[in-house]
Amino acid sequence: MAEEQHSFLYHFREMRSRLKVSLSFAIIAFLISFILYPLYINSLIEPLGKTSNLTYHELLHPFLLRIKISAYISLIFGSPVHVVNITGFIIPALTKRERKILVSALVAAGILAVFGGYMAFNYMIEWLIEFNSAEIIAGSLETYNIEKAIMLMFKIILGFMFLFMLPVLLDVLMALDLVSRKTLLSNARYAIVSIFIIAAIVTPPDPWSQLLLAGPLIIFFYTSILVAKIFGWGDS
Repeated sequence: MAEEQHSFLYHFREMRSRLKVSLSFAIIAFLISFILYPLYINSLIEPLGKTSNLTYHELLHPFLLRIKISAYISLIFGSPVHVVNITGFIIPALTKRERKILVSALVAAGILAVFGGYMAFNYMIEWLIEFNSAEIIAGSLETYNIEKAIMLMFKIILGFMFLFMLPVLLDVLMALDLVSRKTLLSNARYAIVSIFIIAAIVTPPDPWSQLLLAGPLIIFFYTSILVAKIFGWGDS
C-alpha cells in the first residue's frame, strides 16, 4: 500500500512538473510572439496581399488580432515541447517495441505536419484569396475583415497539419494490431470518399484546391499501408 501511494505521488509530481514546463514555455512563446509581432506580421499576411480590401472593423481589432496571432504561433511552435512532455510521461510504461513505434510515429508526424502547413500557407491560402477576390470583383463582397481572414488562414494551416498526420495514425494502429491492412484495403473506397468530403469542407469550392488536399492524402493512405506491409504490421 505504501509503495502504491509512493508511486502515485511520484507520477503526480512528475506530471505537475511537466505541466509547469509546458505552461511556462507557452507563456514565453506567447510573449516573444507578441513582442516580435511587428517584425513578422507583413510576412504572415503576404498570402493576403493581392487584395487591398483588408480592413479593421472596430477600434480594438488590431490589438485583439495581435493577441490571437501570438496565441496561435505559440501553440504551433510550442507543440513540440508539449508532445515531448507527454511522451516523456507515458514512455516509461511502454514496452521497448511500443517505444520505437511511438518515437518513429512522432518523427514522421512532425515531418508531415510541417509539409501540410507549408502546402497550406504557400498554395491553399493564395488560391482561397484568388477565389474570393473574384467574388469581390463580381460585387458580391465589398471588403475583407482582416481579423477573420487571418484567423481563417490559421485554421486552414492547422487543419492541413492535422490531416497530413492521419497516415501516421493508421500506421500506429496497424503496428499495434488494432486494425489490419486487409480491413483498410477492403474499405479503401469509403476512405477515398471521406477524403474528398473533408477536402470539400476544408478547401475553397473549386476542384483544383480540393485535389491539392485530397491527392496527397490518398497517396499517404496507400503509402501507410505499404509501409505497414514492409514492416509486417497489421497482418492479423
